[in-house]
Amino acid sequence: MSDSKISTMSIWFYVVPAVLLVFAPVYYLQYSYYQVLRLALFADAAYLAHMFWKHFPKKNWTTGFLLIALAFNPFFPLYFSRQTWLLICYGAAAFFIGALVRTQPDYREKLRKALNKLKTGW
Repeated sequence: MSDSKISTMSIWFYVVPAVLLVFAPVYYLQYSYYQVLRLALFADAAYLAHMFWKHFPKKNWTTGFLLIALAFNPFFPLYFSRQTWLLICYGAAAFFIGALVRTQPDYREKLRKALNKLKTGW
């Protein structure tokens, strides 16, 4: 990492979109919810793409977040079947969590400890 800004970014920029992406395709909600979700995911992915472009030496994360922002952009929306959106949502959620674990060393250790607790039954 070239800058400490990436390593101190809030966990909320990764976890909240991932949780929303996991639950969004499961429930049938009003279309306005999906419009707001699309706007929030676009803003979050665009912000993370900007931060990674500015502070991270490898541009792989930037490209991934730009693709997520493109898929969820509210200005020129893409229309897919429900099954396709399910795959896109779960893939994007995995990407958000993967970015958190791979680029945030302190959260990686916290996640490892939490998974070990789950394995051992607390």
